[in-house]
Amino acid sequence: MRAFSQCHDRDHIELVDGEAVGHTAALQNLDLDIAFLVGPSTWPGCDAATLWSERVSVLMPKLILYLAARG
Repeated sequence: MRAFSQCHDRDHIELVDGEAVGHTAALQNLDLDIAFLVGPSTWPGCDAATLWSERVSVLMPKLILYLAARG
């Protein structure tokens, strides 16, 4: 994103965190140009493309180490 910004200094990039419903409303009101969402790939009034699909893993220490560290 930094490289894009340097090459396109007239364009403004802003990262906005929030709920999917809020982002889709902002898209429909033309307050956002694009949104990256996790979840359903169809939203009323919006075009969508699935960019990738993969499993998400959660990692944590083995239970014994976790419990020992917590006291």
